[in-house]
Amino acid sequence: MAKYQEYNQEQEYFVTINKDVNYPEGTFVRFLNDFIETHIDLKPFAKKRINDHCGAPAKHAKMILKIVFNGFSQGIY
Repeated sequence: MAKYQEYNQEQEYFVTINKDVNYPEGTFVRFLNDFIETHIDLKPFAKKRINDHCGAPAKHAKMILKIVFNGFSQGIY
């Protein structure tokens, strides 16, 4: 089983980003967030992580996908 760093999009500490406030309904970023949370299967990503017994936890795949797709949508490569 792949070991990831803790990922909780409901957290409101350290960097205060509340998805309901910062990403209102009807925006592309909110659509992207909701789509990845509900429709993306992470099993192909977990197969490549062999860090369940040793090594540093990986960044969560959902978070990385959101960053990459949002960057692509804004023309950032």
